[in-house]
Amino acid sequence: MFELGPAPWMLIVENTAAFTNLREILGAWPDRGQVGWLGFGSGDQLIASIPTALASFRERDHPVDTLLMYADLDLDGLHCAQQASHHAQIVGLPPLLPATGLYQALLTGQPRSHPPAAASEALTATAWLPPHIAPSVARLLADGLVLRQEALPLPRLRALLTPDAPLLPQLRDGALPADPVGQAHGGLHSPEELSPQGRLQGGAG
Repeated sequence: MFELGPAPWMLIVENTAAFTNLREILGAWPDRGQVGWLGFGSGDQLIASIPTALASFRERDHPVDTLLMYADLDLDGLHCAQQASHHAQIVGLPPLLPATGLYQALLTGQPRSHPPAAASEALTATAWLPPHIAPSVARLLADGLVLRQEALPLPRLRALLTPDAPLLPQLRDGALPADPVGQAHGGLHSPEELSPQGRLQGGAG
C-alpha cells in the first residue's frame, strides 16, 4: 500500500504492470489533494490481506470512504473482487467498488482466448460490475474470451486519466456508453439471451 495523497479513497490493482503504471501516473498527479491510497492486490492474496488495510488507515489517521478495485476481466479477477469486498465489509471497511472508468477503457482492448465459462458462472462473476457493463462481460466470458490488464498499457492510461477533471470520478464512474464491449467486439448479448446451460438461445450472435 502506498499513501500517494490525502484523499479518502484507495484503488487496489491486481497485476504488477498495471499497478506500476498507475503508481507512476498518480504519483505525478498535479493536484495532490485529489490522490489517495494505491494498493497492490496480488491476486488471491488480497482476500486474506484486505483487513490489514484498516490498520494502516488508522495508523496514518487517513481513513477511506471509497474502496475501488481494478482487476482482470476474467473469472478469477471478478471472484477475487467479490470475496475481497465481503471481507472488507466484515472488518468495517466500505464495499469494494469496480473502477468503472478503467474497466470501460479496458473493454476496448484486445481480448485473449480462454476456456469458455458456463453462462451461470459468468453471470454470477459479473454481478459485481455495474449494470451497463456486466451483461456484455458475461457474454465475453461465455464466448471464451478474457481481458487482461496489460490490454490497457501506460500510454492509454495516461490519455484516459486527465488532470483537467477530478480524479476520483474518472476512476470510479467513467462514462455511460450504450455497450462498450459490443462496440469493441462486435455486439454481445444480454443475460436473458444466455441459457442456464451456457449456450446462446437462438444461435450465436
